[in-house]
Amino acid sequence: MLMNSLREEFWDLAHRLRAQILTDGFCQQVPLLTPQENRNQTADLNVYQKWKDRLALDATWPKVLGPLTAKIFVIVEHDLNQGELEFVRRWFENDRLKLNFSQDIQIHPWPDFPHAEDAREFFKELILQVKPKVLLSLGCQPAARLLQAPPSLETLRAGDFPFEGFPLVTTHHPGAILALDSSQDTLKNLWKSQIWKDAQRTAGKLRLV
Repeated sequence: MLMNSLREEFWDLAHRLRAQILTDGFCQQVPLLTPQENRNQTADLNVYQKWKDRLALDATWPKVLGPLTAKIFVIVEHDLNQGELEFVRRWFENDRLKLNFSQDIQIHPWPDFPHAEDAREFFKELILQVKPKVLLSLGCQPAARLLQAPPSLETLRAGDFPFEGFPLVTTHHPGAILALDSSQDTLKNLWKSQIWKDAQRTAGKLRLV
């Protein structure tokens, strides 16, 4: 228990530091620590530098978690709290899927730009630079905005709708299921089953692309 607690604290501190670096605009000077083939190691960071000054008045850059070299690029509408992060971690870091949450996954909240289309263009540029294996939308809103489609979770979960050539999987937002109380166990179990299928489908894309 002590080791797990220390690991979680170290993980959180490391990603808070990285998020602060991105927010302060020093990111263009920081090379990626894990070089990968076909990746420009400074251009992807420069995407942040290009777009950070276009945020809405008084807005701050959202807290980005995980390395730019992550295989799974997760997009969510707002910053996740610690309980939601832990819930997502358990989707992937288990005996079945065996992914490393802190290495294989980057979570990027939706930036607050004054024009809706700006965020879509930002994600387009960033994704084309960092080249993840698969995109995962937590909740239907990010996927709907990227695809310029109606925000229907049922429809977006039902199939593969690539964004800029990258497979995009949509699933429930962790906050939605955590908000269910004990009287909604049937719905909670249904959503958990759907999330597990979506997590398996996301992990499966890593072997297909």
